[in-house]
Amino acid sequence: MACFYVRQKDAVKEYYRAVYLMHRTVQDLISSISDKFSIDPLRVTQVTHVNSRGLHIIVDEDVVRELPEGQDMVVEFAPSQSDEAIKQQFVAPGATTVVVDGDFGPLDISALDPLEMWLNY
Repeated sequence: MACFYVRQKDAVKEYYRAVYLMHRTVQDLISSISDKFSIDPLRVTQVTHVNSRGLHIIVDEDVVRELPEGQDMVVEFAPSQSDEAIKQQFVAPGATTVVVDGDFGPLDISALDPLEMWLNY
């Protein structure tokens, strides 16, 4: 189990909240942070880390695995700038198909108002 401290950017009170990951995966990170701030994790299409030099780094399994225990970070949820549909790697299995008596085809998941999660630490 890993613990990180997260606060939302531009929050009225600058309190950090503890986020616990049972597994050090991008999916657990998205789910845990989203739950703390009442965001639907299925809306998160990408996680990007902005480092102290201003580099934008895509958060993948390697980045999550190497995060130091107790790391503090500021999170911002922003509308996705991409015209692509939500990346399938972050969508729960079966979440993209709706079938009622065999009458409906795939659900348009791009209509879910996708968000990007920005982490600054």
